[in-house]
Order: sequence, then C-alpha cells, then structure tokens
Amino acid sequence: MRVTPNSDRCQYVYGSGVAPAWQPEYLGELHELQEQEVGHVIGPLVLDGRNIGAISLARDSHQGRLVEFEVELIRMVLEYLGMAVKNSQLYGEIKETKGYLENLINSAGDAIITVDTEGLITSWNAAAERIFCLSYEEAIHHHLSTLYPGEQQRVPWLFDVMNDCQIKHFETRLQQRDGSPIECSLTLSPLFGAHDDVVGVLAMIKDVTQDKKLREQLMQSEKLSALGEMAAGVAHNFKNILGTILGYTEYLLEAPDDQAEIEDGLVIIEKAARDATQVVQRIQTYARGSSDADDFEPTDLRQLVKETVDVTRPIWKEQAQQQGHMKVIDVNLELDDIPLVRSRAAEIREVVTNLIINAVDAMVQGGSLTLSTYEEGDYACIRVTDTGPGMTEEVQRRVFDPFFTTKGNKGTGLGLSVSHTQLKGHGGHIDMKSELGVGTSFTIKLPI
Repeated sequence: MRVTPNSDRCQYVYGSGVAPAWQPEYLGELHELQEQEVGHVIGPLVLDGRNIGAISLARDSHQGRLVEFEVELIRMVLEYLGMAVKNSQLYGEIKETKGYLENLINSAGDAIITVDTEGLITSWNAAAERIFCLSYEEAIHHHLSTLYPGEQQRVPWLFDVMNDCQIKHFETRLQQRDGSPIECSLTLSPLFGAHDDVVGVLAMIKDVTQDKKLREQLMQSEKLSALGEMAAGVAHNFKNILGTILGYTEYLLEAPDDQAEIEDGLVIIEKAARDATQVVQRIQTYARGSSDADDFEPTDLRQLVKETVDVTRPIWKEQAQQQGHMKVIDVNLELDDIPLVRSRAAEIREVVTNLIINAVDAMVQGGSLTLSTYEEGDYACIRVTDTGPGMTEEVQRRVFDPFFTTKGNKGTGLGLSVSHTQLKGHGGHIDMKSELGVGTSFTIKLPI
C-alpha cells in the first residue's frame, strides 16, 4: 500500500490536511476495521476488550479499494500494535513495582541481603551498610564468610537452607568491617528461580547486640531480685521460728516445776530449731545453684498440722498482749485420714505457720480458726479457714505478689509469696477463697 505525500489524508497527518470523517468521541463505536472511502481505512486498537485508540490509514484514491489480503494485513498490524501497547504498559508497571520494592527494601530497618548458591552476595540494602559498616560496592559479589569472625570459609547455615528448602531462624555472632563483633538475629529462606530451582538464600539480619545486653542485665536484675526476695523470706521465716522458741522459753521459765510441760516445750523448741537448720540448708542449696528433691521424706500432714498449731500458739499470745487485750481464738481441727506425701516437712510447716499467723492477725477481735485435712483426687489437702473480715477483690488479686501486705509496717508481704514458691517446688499449689464479712480460706494441695 502506498501513501501519496500530497494527498489530503497524508497532509492531515502532518497537520495541513482536512480532518477525517471519524473523531475521538466516536472511538467507542469503532468495533472493526472500516473503509470509510476509497483508499482510507480506520481500525481500532483493542486492549483487554476495550478500545484504547485507532489507526487511520490512507492512500491515493486512484489506487482503488483495499483487497482482502491488504485488509488481513492491516488487522494483523492492529493486533500486534495492541500487544505492543499492552507489553509497554506491563513493562511500566513492572518498572514501577521494581522501584517500589527497591525503596521498600532500602527503607527497612533490618539488613536484607541475598546470596547465590556459591555464597556470593548479590544484593545489599542500606541497613546492611549501616549494621556492618560495609558499602554496597565493598560487599557485592564478595563471599558471605567475610561477615563471620576469623578465617571461616564455610558459612554453616547456607547449604542447610538450600538443601532443606525451609525457613530458619536463629541467633549468631557476626562482625563489622573493622572486626567488631555484633550479635545478630537471622531469618533465612531459600530463593527460587524461574524453574522452581533454588538459586540462593534471602537473609534478614537484625542487630540484637543492645537487646542481648539488656536481656542479660534484666536476667541479672531478676537474679538479684530473687536473691533479695529469698533473703527477705528467710528473715520472715526465721522471725516466726524465733518467735516460737522465745515464746516457749518464756513459758517454760514461768512453770519450772511441771516436768511434763517442760518436756513438751523442749520438744517443740527442738523441732523449731531443726526447722531453722533446714532454712539454712536451703540457702546453701540455692548458693550451689541446685535443688535436690532427694531430701523429700514421707510426711504425715495430720501430725504436721497438730505440731504447727502447737508451735504457733505462743506467737498468738504475744501478739494479743502487744495489742493490749486477750483475744480469743477458737481452734478447730478436722483431720481426716489421708495418705502420706513426700515433702520437706519443715517447708510445709512454714507454709501452714504463715497461714495460721495471717488468719490470727486478720481476726482482730478474735474468732474461729479451722484446720482440716482431706483427700481430693490425686492431692492431699490442708485447708486453713478463718472468720475474719475477708478480702476485697483488689487484695485477692495481689495477695500472692511479693512485698504486698495489708499490715503496714508490721508485715513484709512475703509470707504468701514464699509459701506459693515452696509449694510449687513440691509440685503442689495453693488456692484461696474469700468473702467480705464472712472470712477467708486457703487450701494447700500436695501430690500424693
């Protein structure tokens, strides 16, 4: 097909001719190739079923109308032009997406790098430059082993990730350009090529050097806090033991002629002293960093409850005298036969002692204190119930928190916290129920 330069249609193309019969507003009505007059055809450019433009072709009218093969040729050209426009748009979208992803990777706070199957670095973002103090030019195409301390030539995780084709996460020590060590958290995943074959590894690297230091400081702080809590708990328990010893000593000094009472009192004093020895041994065990359950012995909880009531009785009287009046505490024992449990009896006595003293403290005007033993499923239970004023919901939520107390300067806030820890060391636990105006009940549960 030949286009004559001086034809009206050719002149229109160059801006000097007469406008053709079609106009852009009629583009949507153009659905197929049309020959508007002799030597002049218009065809639509179609993309995804939508007209996006049109092609107007003209030749000298003396050449006559288009023949069939010329029409088919023009249709093919229109199809190719449509595909070219689509590919151009796709290329633009790909370029835009590529730019967006590159900006996203370079804006990330963590290092994002890729390596090929030989371990050579193929991409290196801005965060990697900052973390490792290596520029893109210094890192690209260098082996990943340059990030490892020493002369290590084989990166241990590289081939594992490529062979297993699984995401891996771990922490390791890498180095900066000057050899300074940095603690890093790595997330690794295999990179797949166009044919689903592994072509490398993607690594996301987070500098956790400061985080690790903070964790270590926190762990040290927690150890010191635990040590302080343990020391305060020991002092709390020693206070109760010494109160028992002093109370019975004063009582025996007042009744030197009653041989039976003297013998009973001395037995209780001896038991309290032995419990104090157990407390010291637990401190030594803690200092060694071990906890030995071999010293658990069969324990009769019924007998233990009776002994604890006797041991704590002088403490009640002393507190009542300090308060300026003699409050009456009715003690009721409801001790069912239950199986023996394996425990450190001294620790269980400390727990029951704390519960009894707390109950007596709560009953300012006196009241009833009930201690019971019973079996519940796989547990042997000791329940301590008082008829005191009960606790508010806020106090109930915090009652086992270390150093929380409702006794003001008279309390340490460690009795229940230490008791909870001691029972946990026995595989047991402690439950609590309380109602304002009715009283409070604590239940010790130990595995049989």
